[in-house]
Amino acid sequence: MPRPHARPRTILLGWLLDRLYREFAWAYDVVSWLVSGGRWQDWQRSALPFLVGRRILDVGCGPGHLLLRVLATGYAAYGLELSPFMVRRAASLLGQHGCNGRLVRGDARAMPFADGTFDTVVLTFPPPFVRDPAFWKEAVRVTGSGGRIVIVEEARSNTRFWPGILERAWGTLARQDDISYHEPTDAPVVAHHTIATTPRGTVSLIIADVSPRPNG
Repeated sequence: MPRPHARPRTILLGWLLDRLYREFAWAYDVVSWLVSGGRWQDWQRSALPFLVGRRILDVGCGPGHLLLRVLATGYAAYGLELSPFMVRRAASLLGQHGCNGRLVRGDARAMPFADGTFDTVVLTFPPPFVRDPAFWKEAVRVTGSGGRIVIVEEARSNTRFWPGILERAWGTLARQDDISYHEPTDAPVVAHHTIATTPRGTVSLIIADVSPRPNG
């Protein structure tokens, strides 16, 4: 949910984005392509070099593009998604490539997995639940000792016009409304921000390494 002091335009934008994950899920790929100048999936893939281990959970996997790429790279990966609309879209995409049974419907703040199931939890352009301590508690719980949480926080095309104009406008709104994401300081992780420079833009990531458990 938006923070209490969020401006009305931020609340409206959040509502519109929520629609893209629900009844307008069919338009998600088109909208993400337009607002990123066709770079959206490239930006998502900037998370791949930061994955550790083989067991990967893509939280909020949306239509499943990153999950499919992770599976194709040879990882044992699963996707978690709350929206039934997106689950159907992702299931269709994965099914076309023979990757059935890789999706779980559930809430990122109450993940239906046992402790230490995964080596890396990855999220790309996540919704505001990443501000919720309940998410961080769950992400740490399902990540094995010494595992990692990787978040693609934001990206910029570094273009002057399209989609640069949109990015600059959004950047102004984000600064005014203070809607950036931050990991809780009390989470048992060692986190840092890093920048990945790619031919198609600059990507900002949060890399949070889970502290080894006493018995880990």
